[in-house]
Amino acid sequence: MIKEIELRRSRRIFDKDYDIDNETIEDIIKAAALAPSAKNYQPWKFYVLKRRSKKEFIDYLRKYIDNPESHYVYISDRVINRSMKMIEDCSAIVFVFDTNSKPKYFNVNNAPNCNIKSVKESFEKAVIYTSDLMDKLSIGCALQNLMLVATEKGIDNICFGFGNYFLTEIYKYFNENSEFITSVALGKGLEPVFSIPKKGISEILTIKE
Repeated sequence: MIKEIELRRSRRIFDKDYDIDNETIEDIIKAAALAPSAKNYQPWKFYVLKRRSKKEFIDYLRKYIDNPESHYVYISDRVINRSMKMIEDCSAIVFVFDTNSKPKYFNVNNAPNCNIKSVKESFEKAVIYTSDLMDKLSIGCALQNLMLVATEKGIDNICFGFGNYFLTEIYKYFNENSEFITSVALGKGLEPVFSIPKKGISEILTIKE
């Protein structure tokens, strides 16, 4: 698996004629579900859209994107078109939800409230935050397994956050009451692969004896 870790790259251009069978997708998701999770909560749920469902989802989003009174007018056409093209051309797209967290919506008026009045309140907020963070880390482990096994099977992939611009629409589309985390596009990448510079170990690691 070290080889797959070294070889995996984020691909944004996919072969639209490439197909991934359901058995392979199930193998990838099973690998994701084998990830460790805090207190073994396994706080993940996956939705996979292929073929007709992808087109249906894109058409569904377009109704909101094309509304001139929506907040999507602030998203550049380049971002929208590139993301829609990626969804259209990839073989399957995986939507990942955190079942231990309720839906969160972006709101420009929803600024963080730092008016903590007591040590107890501070502790309670820390407990809630830590619990939520551990769930996110657990899902991160699941996503890593998903993408590594996909790479091992010769399937290119990218985890991308475009769906977070459409939280309300995604919750409605999937009729889901748990928090949406991210989506993963799977397919056959077409653009050239090149090495990506990484930070040296001395930049990211400190060992204290």
